[in-house]
Amino acid sequence: MSVFNPFSEIQISIGSLRKYLQFINPDTYLFKHEPRLFVPKTVVMSDNEKNKDKDGVVLIYGCKKKLAFCRYRDGRFIELDGASQPYPDIIFHANMVSAVSEIGSVEVWDFSGSFPNKVMDVVPKQFLFQV
Repeated sequence: MSVFNPFSEIQISIGSLRKYLQFINPDTYLFKHEPRLFVPKTVVMSDNEKNKDKDGVVLIYGCKKKLAFCRYRDGRFIELDGASQPYPDIIFHANMVSAVSEIGSVEVWDFSGSFPNKVMDVVPKQFLFQV
């Protein structure tokens, strides 16, 4: 698998999703037949020229829309332990990855260290969607 870093304009080879992440049966089908549905969003983590060891990607993947990250230096995907999956959207800014869940909660991980650290978990008092 590879991604294009728009900041450095370089195509970067990253690890195998199948090798490092657990799949459930519907995930196996999506991965093989509908790859764009399997990984609906990927964000590039780049510190420009400051610290290339921290560059990588965070993505939403699978039927359950979980989060995983991969640093280019080691090439392996690691699942982020999110409390409010599924996640329809993620952003990266200033070494922080923010994920919004389908119920409107927001979780933030700090990627400035050697391993991401969850620094915020905000759950709304009222859910966005009433059933």
